[in-house]
Amino acid sequence: ALRGPSNPQTSPLRPNDSGPQLRGHELGELDADWGWREMPWRRALDGFYEQHDEILLDGDARSSAFLQVDETAEKTEHLWHVHQAFHDADGDSDFGIWADVDLDATQDEGAVIFRNYHVGFVEDVL
Repeated sequence: ALRGPSNPQTSPLRPNDSGPQLRGHELGELDADWGWREMPWRRALDGFYEQHDEILLDGDARSSAFLQVDETAEKTEHLWHVHQAFHDADGDSDFGIWADVDLDATQDEGAVIFRNYHVGFVEDVL
């Protein structure tokens, strides 16, 4: 069951017949600082929906099973490499967000600062 906020004024989700879907313009507003504005998000989501029917936003999608944090570069580069997989109905988990968390900038800004922010299918991003 696809669940999540569906208020079009406050949510990056867009309701449709099968439930809410992510909306490119709100995601573009949220991720503009990382170079992912509306059009890149729309293209990425169009590609996702060509391969998958829906993005699941259930409790599993929010679990650690879909989030990886690689801290191996923390001491040497002051970075965490992070990957948020999108939970698709097919169970492929082949689409997501990959980024580096700049730990020094994050501490200076008091908010998470990403570098090398990419969205898409694993074969296109890595």
